[in-house]
Amino acid sequence: MINLEKISESLTNSICRHSNFDQKQKAQIYYALQLILGILVEFFIVFIISLILNITDFVITMMFSSLALRIFTGGAHCTSYDRCLVFTVVVYTFFSMLVKISFLPYISLIVLTIVIVIIGFVIINNIKMQFKNIGLIILIIWGIMMMSMLLLKNDDLHLLKVLLSSCIGISIQLFNLTSIGNIFINKCDFFLKRFI
Repeated sequence: MINLEKISESLTNSICRHSNFDQKQKAQIYYALQLILGILVEFFIVFIISLILNITDFVITMMFSSLALRIFTGGAHCTSYDRCLVFTVVVYTFFSMLVKISFLPYISLIVLTIVIVIIGFVIINNIKMQFKNIGLIILIIWGIMMMSMLLLKNDDLHLLKVLLSSCIGISIQLFNLTSIGNIFINKCDFFLKRFI
């Protein structure tokens, strides 16, 4: 499908052709390009699908919520970019469709937000990662923003669905950090290997 490695390698070679970068710096540029291009392709494909299904607000909110935490906490991955792309498209489209047809009263979202923050603290504190404190800070900021919006504007059904999308996005990322999430993603990756 998409050979992100070759594209990133070609761009890295172009960038580094007339410079004095050492091998470590070239590897960092290659990795950064691969990450950025991968995210952009995923967002573009999911965005096009979301336009067709009329779930754009939910998908964007869900993906950005996940990404804000994932940048600093990492998490389980598929073993190839193509499988990661398919997994991402299916998961975020599926959950966004659920949000579209759902209804949760704002009091339930308040409880859900509090539960996610508490569980998130437990999950992040129990794994080894370089930017653990930043992950915890992002989780706190997210919780405060959610509570503020829920308490200030609790009668707008569309906003409540967007906020539910954010809860799901954070939950997806927290799930990716658990051993169960790792097993689940590995099994999905193994399944997708039959086709991709």
